[in-house]
Amino acid sequence: MSEYPQDRLYAGELHMWGNGEWFKRNRKLDAPGDRVKVGFTTFFTGQIPDRGLQVQLPEVGSYVELGDYFGRVSWSQEGDADSYEDWEEGNADPYEEGSDFCAPVDAKIVAVNTELANTPELLIRDPYGEGWLFEMEIHDHKPKSDFNWDADGYAEFIAQDIG
Repeated sequence: MSEYPQDRLYAGELHMWGNGEWFKRNRKLDAPGDRVKVGFTTFFTGQIPDRGLQVQLPEVGSYVELGDYFGRVSWSQEGDADSYEDWEEGNADPYEEGSDFCAPVDAKIVAVNTELANTPELLIRDPYGEGWLFEMEIHDHKPKSDFNWDADGYAEFIAQDIG
């Protein structure tokens, strides 16, 4: 049994999860109108600090294709400043570290988690619940998708990746 929730699929190298009504139907995105809620896995969120965390989400209504970069998670690296005064005077970039993320499936963005603007720590505290990122709607029959792993398969992928 995996440590990752069983009620969703995972995009391995993207370290994202996807879930929706389609999962109960047949465990794959395959029909126009299917919606997928997307977030990061605990493997990803466990590697980023919550200090100075910011999340840049895509615009609702935008269309993305599999692999398009369209968002970013960034965090501060306090050790990069020579002194606290550097931070106060704006001489250090508090968001030098980050990770761009890309679309796990061809779709239209239909919702974003606006709570992350005020409470980006939700991404780390509750990545499978309140820390979700966005929701997408499929428009093509047989959409291209990176959601190829069930929870156990993703756990094996992680074990091989870090092992």
